[in-house]
Amino acid sequence: MELTFWRLAPRSWRRSLPWRLFLCSLVLCLELQSSVCKSEVHSSSLLRAAGERGAPVLTPEGFSDQTAYVGLDQLGDVGALVAFGDFSRDMFLDLVLVNPQAMQGALVAVWDHENFRFVQKNGIQLPRASLSLASVASADFNNDGILDILAVADNAQAFIFYGDGSGSFTSDFDDTAAGMPGNVSSSDMKTLSQMSPNFLIFDANGDLKPDILSIIPNRGAVLHTALDDPGMWRTTPWNQNLWTSCSVVNDASPAFVDLNGDCLPDLLIPSSCGLHVWLNAGPQGSFADVTTASSTYKLIGSSVWDPNRGDGRLAFADFNGDGTIDIAFHNVRQNTINVLVNVQRIRTYGQLCEPDPHWALNRLVAATDATVIASELSNSFRVPPTLRVGDFNYDGLPDLVVVGEGDAVVLYGNTGRWGKAQRGDKDVALFKPFESDSVLKDSGKNAIAACFFDTDESGRQDILVLTKSGKMRLIWNNYIQKAESLFFKGTALSALPYFGRKPPPFAPVPGATFKLSFATPESHVLLACSQCPESSFLALQTCNCFFGLVRISNYIEQVALGTGKYTRSWENLMPNSVVVVWPQDAVQTGSWWIEYFTQRRGGQMLGVVIALCVLLLLLAISIYYLFWKEFQEDRLQKYGRVDVFNFRS
Repeated sequence: MELTFWRLAPRSWRRSLPWRLFLCSLVLCLELQSSVCKSEVHSSSLLRAAGERGAPVLTPEGFSDQTAYVGLDQLGDVGALVAFGDFSRDMFLDLVLVNPQAMQGALVAVWDHENFRFVQKNGIQLPRASLSLASVASADFNNDGILDILAVADNAQAFIFYGDGSGSFTSDFDDTAAGMPGNVSSSDMKTLSQMSPNFLIFDANGDLKPDILSIIPNRGAVLHTALDDPGMWRTTPWNQNLWTSCSVVNDASPAFVDLNGDCLPDLLIPSSCGLHVWLNAGPQGSFADVTTASSTYKLIGSSVWDPNRGDGRLAFADFNGDGTIDIAFHNVRQNTINVLVNVQRIRTYGQLCEPDPHWALNRLVAATDATVIASELSNSFRVPPTLRVGDFNYDGLPDLVVVGEGDAVVLYGNTGRWGKAQRGDKDVALFKPFESDSVLKDSGKNAIAACFFDTDESGRQDILVLTKSGKMRLIWNNYIQKAESLFFKGTALSALPYFGRKPPPFAPVPGATFKLSFATPESHVLLACSQCPESSFLALQTCNCFFGLVRISNYIEQVALGTGKYTRSWENLMPNSVVVVWPQDAVQTGSWWIEYFTQRRGGQMLGVVIALCVLLLLLAISIYYLFWKEFQEDRLQKYGRVDVFNFRS
C-alpha cells in the first residue's frame, strides 16, 4: 500500500520531486533572509554594543524632548552648537559649543557612548580678548588623522587648533603674518590671514587633504593650500579675473558637490552673476589652477539663481530621488522655497558614476508662504536664512528643517510629487509643513538654527535645536516605529593607513559623493549625496551621507563612491548599515577598503542558520528516501523479469 502512490506517479514527476523540495527550501530561506534585511531600526548604536546606560525607552510615538537624558542641560551657558566632529577618534560625533554672550572661545562636548550622554571637555580660546568668533568648522588640517578646529575671528584671521585625539587642542600661536601671499607657514604658525566667515573647506588638488577657499567681500577669493609637510600652508590669490565683473554674495557660501553625475565633487561659487561651476577634471586637473577660461567652467546665469531677486543660501541633496544632486534655496522676497532640479540622463546598473556633459538645472517652486528668517549668535556671528537637509521619515526623499516665523522650528516634509511638477503642474506642493507634532513646535521656540543629528550613531534622524538663550534641545525622533525604517550611511575618510594605529585615524573629507542603486516593488531607484558640501555660516553638517531606504526590496545592489579624483564601487550591501571607506592611497583605488557596521541580529541570524540547517537535513533525508524507493521499485521490476524468464524456460 505504501508504494501505491509512488508507483502510480509518473517517473518524470518522481525524479523532479527532489528539485521541487530544494526550490521550496530555497524560497523559504530567502524569505527568512529578507525578514532579516527588513528588520526595524533599533535605538542601539551600530558601531558598538550598548553601554551601561542605553537609549531612552518607552518614548512616545513621534517626537519627544530628550535634552536632559543626553546631558545637554548640564552644559551651562556654553551650549550653542556651531560645528560637529569626531574629536576623540571613537567614530561618534562630538559637538563644538560656544557661549553667545562671550564669543572668545569654544568648548567641546564629546559623546560618551557607555553612558549615553555628552560630556564637556576642554576647548579652544582665541589668543586675544579683543577678538570674537565669526565662524567655526572642523577638519584634519595637518593630516594626522585627528580632527582640528578652524576658528575664524572678526579681524580677517583664522586660527587652527590641532586636536590631540582626546577632545583637547593645542593653543600656542605665532602671531606673525603667516600665510601671506607667496609665503609658507610652518607647523608652529597656526594663524591664517585673509580669511572671512564665508569660506569653503575642500580638496583643491585631489590629495584628500583639506584646503581652504576664503571669499572676501570687495576683494575676491584667496586659496590656502595644504602642503605635503603637515601643518604647512601656501596662500595665493585665486581666480581674480572672476571678480572684475561679478561681486561676492555675502549670504551664499561656496560648495563642493557633485553636479554632473560623475561622483567627483565639483566647485560651485555663488556671485552676483549667478552660479559659477568648475567641474572636477579628475587626474587631469586641479581647482587651484582653474579660471573662467577653463574647459571645465560653466556659468549658470541669473535666470536660474539671482541674489538680486532675493534668492538665498543654497542647500544640496537628491530631493527627487533620481541619482543626481539638486539645489534648494529660499527666496526672501517671494517667501518661497525653490529647487533647482538637476536634469540628467537616466543611469543603469554599473553606470552610476558616468558623467552627463549635458546636465542642466530646472527651477521649480517647491513651497509657497514659506518664511525662513536670518539670525545671529552674536554681532560677529551671522546666520543667513538656511535650509538644512535630513530624512526624518526614511523614505529616501530628503526633508528640510528651518527656522521660520516667530523664531519657530518648521519641518518641511518632501511630498515626492516631483514628476507632476516637472511636467508643468504649478499647483503641486513639493514640500509641506509637518503639522502633526506639537513637541517640535514647543521645543523649537526662540530658535536660531535646527539640524538633523544621528544620536549614538544608530541610524537616527533626530533634531538638534539651537536657541537664543544659548541652550540646545534634542528632539528624539520616534517616527521610525511606524514602519520598517531602513537606512544606509556612508563616510569617506582621508588617505591615511588604517593599520598600525589604535584607534585608527578618522578624518572625513568634504565633497566625497556616494551613490546607491537598489530595487523597490515599483521601480529601480538611484540616490546620491555629497558629504559636508558647505563649511561656513553655521553649516551644521555632519560629514557623512545618510539615505532612507524604506522602499527597498532587498539588498543594496551597488554603492559607488567618488572622492579626490577617483571612484570605486561595491555590490550587494545590506541596509541598516554604516560604511566607513578608508582610501589608504589617494590614487590607487585598489587600496580602498571599507569597514562595515550593521545591526546586531544575533537572534535573527541564528534563526536563519537553524532553519537552513533543518531544511537541508530534511532535504537530504527526502532525497535519500526517494532514491531508496526508486531503487526498491527498480529491484522489484528486475526480479519480476527474472521470474518470468525462469518460468518460461
